[in-house]
Amino acid sequence: MRRAAQAGFPPATTAHASRFDSLGEALRKAIRDSPQPAAEIAAKAHLSPLALSKFLAGERDIPLETADRLAEVLGIKLASS
Repeated sequence: MRRAAQAGFPPATTAHASRFDSLGEALRKAIRDSPQPAAEIAAKAHLSPLALSKFLAGERDIPLETADRLAEVLGIKLASS
């Protein structure tokens, strides 16, 4: 089932992966540097504290929609290329 769902998408490239890694690292740094408590950031971004914790620990990725919400809560702009 998963293969069928992915059949229409091109394979991920190293360049795409490195952009997402950079995005994740930028968000992690902004969250750690923020004066807001992580639980407050999670709540404002409509994200569970556990999901945010796992993202911060590098144990899971987050969807781009969630990254956008986190950026908005943190007052940062995500650059597109």
